Amino acid sequence: MTPSTAFPLYPTAAATFEELAMLFPSDVLTEEQQELPFTAGVSVRFFGPKSGRLEVRTSAGVVPAITENMLGAEGAVDPQLQSDALGELGNVLCGNVVSSMTNGVGVFHLHPPRQLDPAQFTDLLEPNEECVDIGFDEGRAQVRLFLSSR
Repeated sequence: MTPSTAFPLYPTAAATFEELAMLFPSDVLTEEQQELPFTAGVSVRFFGPKSGRLEVRTSAGVVPAITENMLGAEGAVDPQLQSDALGELGNVLCGNVVSSMTNGVGVFHLHPPRQLDPAQFTDLLEPNEECVDIGFDEGRAQVRLFLSSR
């Protein structure tokens, strides 16, 4: 889904995945990637000139790849490290997104990342929510940004 907000959610998310996790977005989300279920997710709340939350949801192959690339580890990685790596990616991504929303002006306070239960994921968007999907060789990720109305 293409965001309608005035800031570039997709480019910011794609660049963060590239720079932090060394995962390179594909040009187009394939039909196969679109059908992959999300198996992990993290949410980061933020407060400042704008308030809301950012969620990152991923399919099964993405979190191990994030963890291996961030830690320089190969093979099976401890589930707690995978959870921590996804949380760190969500935290950095949230910081990059809120900074891009205000052109780096203002102070934001980010809450620690919170793991999400994939059983409670829904495709429905809340009011004031933007959503972008990003495809990778390893699967797909979805970034959802909810801005609180004030």
